Amino acid sequence: MMKRLGLAIFCMLLGADFAFTPAWAEAGIQTWNSGCRNIYKQYKQKPKHKAFAVSNISVDNSAQSCGSSWAASSKSAAEAGALRICRSSQVAGTCRITKSE
Repeated sequence: MMKRLGLAIFCMLLGADFAFTPAWAEAGIQTWNSGCRNIYKQYKQKPKHKAFAVSNISVDNSAQSCGSSWAASSKSAAEAGALRICRSSQVAGTCRITKSE
């Protein structure tokens, strides 16, 4: 009985969501993109009316752009600013807002 109970608990734990997803990954940033990870880390500390944008990955999987904006007059103004910054250095694909407050 105890062996079965232990196995059942182990299986329940395995079924739990152990897949830790870093915040930067949820924002669409690729693992190798340390520049955008650093920008996202700074974005998280900024005041409200902020936004973070990231681009698609290039065809050869070697480039991705991002941009952030904060302390804007509104959420939509912050989103427009983040998209503008992402597009200004865009080397990969279409920029999109992935986080905003």
